[in-house]
Amino acid sequence: KHKAAETIVNTGRAPKDWTSKFERKIKLTKEAGGSPSRIMAIKEKARGTLLKKIDQLTEYFKASTLVQDEETRQILLNELRKARRRWEEEDWEEIIAS
Repeated sequence: KHKAAETIVNTGRAPKDWTSKFERKIKLTKEAGGSPSRIMAIKEKARGTLLKKIDQLTEYFKASTLVQDEETRQILLNELRKARRRWEEEDWEEIIAS
């Protein structure tokens, strides 16, 4: 959880272990000649999963005793919330860009 938060805060992007399954599925669907609507459905499902994961991460850090101090907690929570808002709006390619 801490590594995921670090990746999100430092890059604004979702951690690879959160996205790799969906990237692989999108690639295979494209290679198999999947329709644009099918690919879009996979991307939207992926977005929903990522939003759920970042929500769970935010909840974890609200209560975690492993945060240095309250100021650090607030900075971290604010950064996670900012990333979540961006992910709601961005295209899948922007969310996963490294």
